[in-house]
Formats: sequence, C-alpha cells, structure tokens
Amino acid sequence: MQDMYSSNSQVFLEQTKIIQKRNGYSGVYVHFPFCIQKCSYCDFYSIGSGIKPSLVEKNIFQTYKLELQTRLAENQLWQSYTYDTIFFGGGTPSRMDLSCLEDFIYFLKANLKLSHDLEMSLEANPEDVTEDNVKAWQKLGFTRINMGYQSRNPKYLQYVGRYYDPDQYKNAPKILASSGISETGYDLIYGFPGQKEEEFYSDLDFLLSFRPTHISMYSLTLEKGTEYSRQVREGKKIQPEEDLQIKILESLPTIMNSKAYEWYEVSNYCLPGHRSRHNLRYWMMEPYLGLGPGAHGYDGYSRYGNARNLEAYTKDPAITKQEAADYTTELFLSLFRIFAPIQIESFLLNQAEQVKSIIDQKLKSWSNRKLAYYENGIFQWKSHAVLYLDSYILELTRALEENSTLQKS
Repeated sequence: MQDMYSSNSQVFLEQTKIIQKRNGYSGVYVHFPFCIQKCSYCDFYSIGSGIKPSLVEKNIFQTYKLELQTRLAENQLWQSYTYDTIFFGGGTPSRMDLSCLEDFIYFLKANLKLSHDLEMSLEANPEDVTEDNVKAWQKLGFTRINMGYQSRNPKYLQYVGRYYDPDQYKNAPKILASSGISETGYDLIYGFPGQKEEEFYSDLDFLLSFRPTHISMYSLTLEKGTEYSRQVREGKKIQPEEDLQIKILESLPTIMNSKAYEWYEVSNYCLPGHRSRHNLRYWMMEPYLGLGPGAHGYDGYSRYGNARNLEAYTKDPAITKQEAADYTTELFLSLFRIFAPIQIESFLLNQAEQVKSIIDQKLKSWSNRKLAYYENGIFQWKSHAVLYLDSYILELTRALEENSTLQKS
C-alpha cells in the first residue's frame, strides 16, 4: 500500500491542523429513532414508521425537554460547559416536524450556554432533501447537513432493506450543493454482496462532483443482533464482500488525497478545515450530552446509556445511572482511530508517569516499525497501518491493562 505522506512528514504536519485536547466544552447528541423503514444492517435503535410521520414523532420532543431538564438538575457538570456542537442523529432526523424542531432548538438555546461558533448538524436521507426543507433547516441555524446516501444502485439498497426514491436520489445532491449550507457531507457504503469495485467508485465520483466538504465511507458489516446478521446466519443472504472491502480501504487514502480531501479518521475525509467537530468529540473523549432513546452521554468522568425502547424512555427518560468511565483505555481505543496528526502530550497531562512511559514506548515502537510518525510529541499513523489498526491499538490497551493489574496486586 502506497504511503501518501512518506516523502516529507514535516511538510504534511505543518499544513494540517493538529488534534489537541480541549477543556470546558461539550456537545449535544439528540437521537430521533424514527425512519420510513429500518435497514437490515443498522444496529442503532430505530423504528420503521412508514412514510407518513406519526403523532408519536411529535410527542418525543417533550420527552427530550424533560430529560434535558432532569440531567441539568442532577449533574452540575452539564451546566458548567460551553456547548459548541449539536448533532441530530437517528433514525432519520430529517423527517422531524419542523415546528417541533424549531421549538426544541429554542429550548436548547434557553437552557444551555451555546458557543458563538456553534456547529449544528443534521443527518438527512435523500427523500427529505427538498428545497423547502433545506431552506427551513438553514433558517433554523443548521450549519452542517450530512446525507445518508449509501449507494446509487437500488439493487444494493433493496438488498439491505433501505428505502429508495429514484427521483430524490438523483435530485437531492443537486439541491444540497446549491443550498448555501456551509458544510455538506455524504455517507457511502462499500462491500455489498456482488458489488464491483468500479460501481463503488462511480458512486463516489458522482458525489464528489458536487464538491461536498465531507464524506464518510464505511464497509458493510455484520453487526450482532441485526436483521442482516440473522439473514446471513440462516443462509438467506450472503456476507459482505471482504476482499473488495480490503482493496477499497487500501486505495481510498491515495484516491481522496489526489482530490484534495484530508483523511482524518479511519472512515472520514474532508476538505481542509471541514472536519466534523462533533464526531471528533467522540474520538477525543470530550463530554457530550445524549438525549433520546438509545442515546449515550459522557460528562468527562462517567457515562450513561438510555433505554433502547421508546416506551421505557418516555416513561422515565433520565432513569439511567452514571457509571465511571475507564478514561485511559477508552481514550486510546478511540483516539488512535484518528489519522490526522495528534498532539499526544495534551492528552496525557493528568496521567501517571508509568502510563505516560508505556504510551511513549508503544508509540516509539510503532514509529520504529514504520507504522507511524512520532516526533516532538506529535503522532500520526501512516496510511498502510489502517489494515491492522485494531490489532495495533490492542497492543497498547493490553499493555495499559497489564500495568493496571500490576498496580492493584
């Protein structure tokens, strides 16, 4: 695998914003579980509700408000943060009732200290991306619209039970590109059974022709408990094309770099200066307040997860208890998914000297093995490390766990 940054690492580091730890900021994630129909590969909590939205989809906004008020009252940390990202995910939040959405955004503004540089993101499906909707979203203050496009080929979409409107799949990217929304992005999936490499790249070229600021590309996976996983297990459908997935995963960094897109996380690319700040929050272990059924939250010290059941969530939306997070292990499980340069020292300020030493030794080992750059406290993976990234991260987490066990004995 060609390493696109091997010629001069320092030049690349100077041209790219370095990832550093921040303090005092949080984000909000709002989970809207409703969609037209649940895709068979999806392991998020979601409910297929048909094309016409139901009354329940409006009522959930009152439950969001109750949960927010309860969490603010019970945990002072949530009141101390400045919120610089809000992300509406799902499900399909682009089908949210606009009047309910407007009222809830005002509620957030009234109850949280929002940054003047607020990134507000909405996940959208092609069927909802109309000129009227996009204008309304822009008026409400959304700065970022990310479309779950996945594929242009209805054969593959239907294979995984995804709703397909041919006119909207054709028109939605044009509408989004001409909307004036400052940040636009797409999700694509590769590795559908029977998919050819050229089919995926045709989809990619089509979307890149609209020059989006961001694009995420994921391999189709068998997630435990999903309908697709069950269908494969019962022999009704076949597994994703693993060989194709490996080939595409290897090729994408060089291809996207040639088109001036920065590779900043395993599956995520952007034009310079257009990273998803909210998604970076997860990978950097920054706090985020999660609202909605199936949503998770992290206050900087402990985590919680809401019930993955609408009835249970509606009955008592904030009943889940906070559980202490293993900050060190969790941080490095997520931080090293980032392929942009990282200022490692900024994440180690409160770590024990033994932990700092273990991490430093492991990063030097990766550098010596030509897997990464590690100079002057700045770390960055090389492109070819992506194929076995999980095993490399496991090396570090095992070393940290062994140290923790020795400290306790």
